[in-house]
Amino acid sequence: MAALMAPSAPPPASLSRRIPTTLLNLDCSADLNSYSRSLGPQAQTRPLLPLSSDALRAQFESHRDQLLRHRQALGYVGASPAQTPQLAHAMAPAPHHHHPSPSTSTGIIHQHIAPAPPAYRQPPPTAPTRGQSPVGGSVDTYPGQLRIALEESARVNHAPAERNVIYNVVEAVNSEYMDDTFQIIGTYKNLHSANLAAAEHMIDEGHWASGTHAGNEPEIALRRDGTLRLEIETDGSMGGLVSVFVQPERLRG
Repeated sequence: MAALMAPSAPPPASLSRRIPTTLLNLDCSADLNSYSRSLGPQAQTRPLLPLSSDALRAQFESHRDQLLRHRQALGYVGASPAQTPQLAHAMAPAPHHHHPSPSTSTGIIHQHIAPAPPAYRQPPPTAPTRGQSPVGGSVDTYPGQLRIALEESARVNHAPAERNVIYNVVEAVNSEYMDDTFQIIGTYKNLHSANLAAAEHMIDEGHWASGTHAGNEPEIALRRDGTLRLEIETDGSMGGLVSVFVQPERLRG
């Protein structure tokens, strides 16, 4: 087994030197005796003879010249086959890839110009609505019916007043959960001042807001003698019918 597995010995050095020379002297046309080919309409068929390497080279160059003349007759550029790929490569247009400049077209496409903010305009003052609570002491915030009553009170106030008469502002509460109350919250010598104080008390004490938030409308009345009476049904633990009115009182003397 060792003899069978041993590698074969390398060929002698003299044989290695003779191999290239032997390959150059080979007759490549020995097996082409039965081969026949056509070189085109202008070439004539001729029998193949044993040729040397120089003869094969000359025959190849002759065939190449005939092929070039044939291509020129057909309108092709008269260049050698070795140069044709280079010319084709040189004449082929380089592929053009369009890459927009980020500072020009890309910036314009994606540029966003924010609109200028609208000029601020202060809204005009509006008359108080049902959802707005009036502010005590600020007649402009009072509901329209109450403002009209106070304007009429100002006109009545110009009449000659009796010297021995004062005006009390009274609050009366007819409560559903607690005892009823009746109290004088202020005394005035002037009728219009007493009416203004009655309206302010109804608002500042929260009776107006409590009633309107519960869905109740206040009753506003300016009586014949010019005194103001306000009444509203309130809600909550101290809820009930709240009346704020002006009551004249004659002094003795």
